[in-house]
Amino acid sequence: MISCYNGLYPCEHRGEDFPLIQSVIREFRPVIAVELGTGLGGFAALLADTLAGWGGHVYAFDVAVRPGDDLSRVLAAFSNITFVRADVLSTPHPWVIEPLRSSIRPMLYCANGHSAREMEIYVPWIIGPALLGCHDYDSHAGDKERQERAASAAGFFPCRHAEFEALAHPGYRTVGTRFWLRG
Repeated sequence: MISCYNGLYPCEHRGEDFPLIQSVIREFRPVIAVELGTGLGGFAALLADTLAGWGGHVYAFDVAVRPGDDLSRVLAAFSNITFVRADVLSTPHPWVIEPLRSSIRPMLYCANGHSAREMEIYVPWIIGPALLGCHDYDSHAGDKERQERAASAAGFFPCRHAEFEALAHPGYRTVGTRFWLRG
């Protein structure tokens, strides 16, 4: 299921979830957001638009731009996004680690279908208060037990999980946005 953020930027999240996602982000107010798995670019647009309210910046990573993806429109519209084409699953990537370690109040959002693996690789690098999120919590690509273990082992606690669970829709194949907070 594809929705559009602001009616303009294709996104693989349900549009109905955007207000709750933005509410969580606004409550925490991360200075830096790192998105792993940029895909269509719509969620990077949501992050950039939300973080712009307090001067935040988004680092968006994906191994490849798929045919039909038009990140150039998203990047042209939001000057606070840096897109990096990189494999972030093989080994810890320094361009992911650096903003997570050097930022006060970073946010890591895992969204490329391998979020448990991404969390295991990158969560240990985060220092201090942080917001952690994933897109595929309760799907075939997820593995919520591994995700919960990775978050808990690093001192993160569930953030509004019941509200996201209430939004779950059995007809959406990658349902399951979740956030954890440490702070």
